[in-house]
Amino acid sequence: MPARSLARVLGFRDLILIVIGTVIGSGIFLVPGNVIRASGGSVGAALLVWLVGGVLSLLGALGGVLTGVPVYWWRRRFSRAGTT
Repeated sequence: MPARSLARVLGFRDLILIVIGTVIGSGIFLVPGNVIRASGGSVGAALLVWLVGGVLSLLGALGGVLTGVPVYWWRRRFSRAGTT
């Protein structure tokens, strides 16, 4: 019987979800204590800081997507054969 193997293919969506999962997964266990300590023990202030940081992170990610993906797409779509 021949051995069967899975296709080793990751799409752009897969890679984005891996990065998001890694960032959230590592930060959620390491950062909360430091944020609450830095906010003077106030849970409300810690949540506000967390929310502002999340919004800034989202804006940065969207800025990268809006500037990087169209360039990549444009090159792939309109490049001549054999060039990138």
